[in-house]
Amino acid sequence: MKALLRMQNLQKRNSLNAREIEQKSRIIQSKLFSLEEFKKAEKILFYAGVKSEVQTRQMILDALALGKTIAVPKSDFEKKTMKAIRINSLADLEETKFGLLEPKKGKEIPANELGLVIVPGVAFDLKGNRLGYGGGFFDKFLKKTKCPKIGLAFECNIEESLPSSPHDVKMDKIITEEKIAGV
Repeated sequence: MKALLRMQNLQKRNSLNAREIEQKSRIIQSKLFSLEEFKKAEKILFYAGVKSEVQTRQMILDALALGKTIAVPKSDFEKKTMKAIRINSLADLEETKFGLLEPKKGKEIPANELGLVIVPGVAFDLKGNRLGYGGGFFDKFLKKTKCPKIGLAFECNIEESLPSSPHDVKMDKIITEEKIAGV
């Protein structure tokens, strides 16, 4: 079930062209930056959007310009875990063999010190459930956080209902180009 939903939602997202992705990502950024959770957070974990994901590079640059401390995930594929590594610019990121943009090096920010986590996903539902890529990296990490968790998605990737497992961590809010959904 999850595999089929993942495939269908990736197809929907991949059907968007680069201009649509950029425009929708800018609208999503505007909604995110307007939230109290964003304004109050001093340390924020952003994912670095690749391919047809909601693009976060401009969000990262603008958050850095606002004086926020920004971290990006660094994955350990053997342990299926990730750490939040502080970056000072996009130049601190490099493409991994899996096509992700991750920090080359940097200081770890403990999960419990973050004020906000921006979460990628293949699909979300409005109950806060998230369908990721299937590795469990984010769910393991999110269990260690105490801060708000906000999922970013395009409206085409909002499902009426997603299957969830006990190890899945729910989002507090989901932002699309059309709405901010509080859970």
